[in-house]
Amino acid sequence: MGKGFLKKRQAAFLLFLPVLLLLLPGLGEAKDPRAGSGAEAAGAPVISGIVLQVNPPHPATAKARQTARGLIDLFLSAGAPLTPDYLKETLRALEGTGLFDHVRVESERDGDTTALLFVMTALPQIRKIEIDGNYPLFESDVRAVMTLSAGSAFREDDLAREAARIDDLYRNEGFNEVRVHLETDREEDPLAVTLRVRIVKGPYDTLETLVFRGNDGFDEDRLKWRMKTWRMSLVPGMAGRFLPAELNEDLKSLTAFYRGEGYADARLEATVSRKGGPGEVTVEIDVREGDRYEVLFQGNASIAERVLRKEIAIFREGNAHDLGILRTVANVRDRYRSRGFLQARVD
Repeated sequence: MGKGFLKKRQAAFLLFLPVLLLLLPGLGEAKDPRAGSGAEAAGAPVISGIVLQVNPPHPATAKARQTARGLIDLFLSAGAPLTPDYLKETLRALEGTGLFDHVRVESERDGDTTALLFVMTALPQIRKIEIDGNYPLFESDVRAVMTLSAGSAFREDDLAREAARIDDLYRNEGFNEVRVHLETDREEDPLAVTLRVRIVKGPYDTLETLVFRGNDGFDEDRLKWRMKTWRMSLVPGMAGRFLPAELNEDLKSLTAFYRGEGYADARLEATVSRKGGPGEVTVEIDVREGDRYEVLFQGNASIAERVLRKEIAIFREGNAHDLGILRTVANVRDRYRSRGFLQARVD
């Protein structure tokens, strides 16, 4: 591991210590935290010695060993009573650094004294991440969905999680047959890892068929031209690929359109299938229009109708279980009360 990396780890540890001192119970007091309270120390064995074992046995773990020893010395020392609380805080602090795995402590008691053995594995750190095959996305797009970055602690089970996140990213970008391969390259330093990400996109999806069902109020062509998914399918090449996220936005837009036209109960659901050749997508949109609403006002001599219409919720939020009507009534009533009509009734 390079000297620059060790200096960064040392600086991070020094910054971590003041926060640890403030957060952990009892450390803000003037007394030595390793002594424990009178109640805790009564009958507790005295620590005769503390042995630290950091795996793997390699010179590269020297800095990790120094960090672990510094944390242990904050809580425990030879000659002090061994209290359960401070032993628990020691283990929590070691695990909280993110530098170690499989942290455990063993004890061997001899009369009124006990010897402690701390055993842990120093986790390797990611030196750099290399990405290949990311086009048409930028490397920054791929890195943004990853939880690992240069300097992160690395565990083998991280690979499956990172691959799944990148896989989801490309599927949402229209590459339904994407394959993501993650490999690690470990050099002589057992605590330094290079992570290589190789993305094999496969063919991208294209919209071949778009069908509407249940659209009695509006013809299919009018609805299609309100959809970005449909318009982009007319663009040649990769720029016109089918994007699931884009379809979801289109469904929201069409629902808002229906509500704006008075269909407050409108519901639209899409089914995506691949019935044709490789990469050919069929989208079927089921439209449940419901009733068409018209709102009329009576008795509003003091507030103009154009003002009250701003309080109509059903055309913005829908009317599931009549909640849109109830919210509209409440909004109109609040409008009247804000004008000083405290006894106003709205039905």
